[in-house]
Amino acid sequence: MKMFKISAALLLALGFWQCEISVDEFEASSGSLDLSSYVALGDSYSAGYVDGALGRETQVESLPAILAQQFALAGGGAFTQPLMPEGKSIGGTAIDEQGTLNGYFQLQVVNQQLTPVPTVGDMEVFGDIVGDQGPFNNMAVPGAKASHLLTPLFSTPEVGNPYFVRFASNPGQSSVLSDALRAQPTFFSLWIGGNDVLTSAIAGGSEDITPPQEFAAYINLLMEALAAEGRPGVIANIPSIEALPYFSFVGTQLPTAIAVEDPAEEAGLRVLLSGEKVLLPALQLLGAGYGTLEKPLPAQYFLSRDELEAISTAIAAYNEAIAEAAAEHNLALVDMHGMMERLKTGMVVDGNNYSSTFISGQVLSLDGIHATPRGYAIIANEFIRAINAKYQAAIPLVNVNDYRGNVFP
Repeated sequence: MKMFKISAALLLALGFWQCEISVDEFEASSGSLDLSSYVALGDSYSAGYVDGALGRETQVESLPAILAQQFALAGGGAFTQPLMPEGKSIGGTAIDEQGTLNGYFQLQVVNQQLTPVPTVGDMEVFGDIVGDQGPFNNMAVPGAKASHLLTPLFSTPEVGNPYFVRFASNPGQSSVLSDALRAQPTFFSLWIGGNDVLTSAIAGGSEDITPPQEFAAYINLLMEALAAEGRPGVIANIPSIEALPYFSFVGTQLPTAIAVEDPAEEAGLRVLLSGEKVLLPALQLLGAGYGTLEKPLPAQYFLSRDELEAISTAIAAYNEAIAEAAAEHNLALVDMHGMMERLKTGMVVDGNNYSSTFISGQVLSLDGIHATPRGYAIIANEFIRAINAKYQAAIPLVNVNDYRGNVFP
């Protein structure tokens, strides 16, 4: 359970006002595109993952679903998703010693503090096999890395990804890519690569980062299939992890110095250095007395300068590979890295102020990594602007006020 304090002043700042948007009338147009069969590939950011879990409630407001809704105004076709059973959600964090996984996080008042509290996830959703209902237009899978989209192992029961196993057309035989192509896409989106570094970052640097040269090879293989014969599409790059509250919020709550484990030091510990990042789950340990010489913060709860440098270097290389692939295949490119950097200082959208600040910024959800539905709507507009500019289209922008931010008790 993640604990933190929110001041009364901050709560007052959350009174976002709604407004009707005055938009000059124009005729929606797909430009040079055929949007009759739009297929999305990616990870949790495209699957509809919000508040630490995936469920039908947020799948229907996923980034690709929002895009498809706008595409429909310019001649786009139907958009099908492998929806979860009604009222059920499942995440990837164990919330007790029995290994129970979380459902959606909810804001509750605990010990006079406003706290994201996990609901109990329903493991039975992974037994809800829906592969025979495809092909699906949304082929995004929580936890996917670039390499995972290419291999049938990802759909293999027992060893594969359970989110994909439940909707793969032929578990153990089909890949995300092969199932995406079953829908005969006329246009595609690809946003992948976040987990190639996030898996390491969330583990405090203890997991391997996908080597940039391997990542570039995976992107090229995906492009050979997705952009074959000049098929148009849009590809997005990777934000810095420092734009995510999961890695930045705790630093605003720390005392002047805390002790952390470091086996490289003779004493096995040291003081946290300037610029190093303490991860969001560490708040619970810090509240229980960790961070002292007697109880230093375990290494998996922070990122050292060297680990941060390795992550930053990988993201820069990934984004270079993505930009090269976009140029080579004449695709629209969405600069999500730049957008998230702008959010760090705040931006105004449809009359409201937004930022990457945890919870109050309203773009990022209660897990500190994924967007809120309103955040995905803001991101969708970044995609639409890139698509319109590349393909001489006039796809209408999303009214982000139609979507929710973080929900308060």
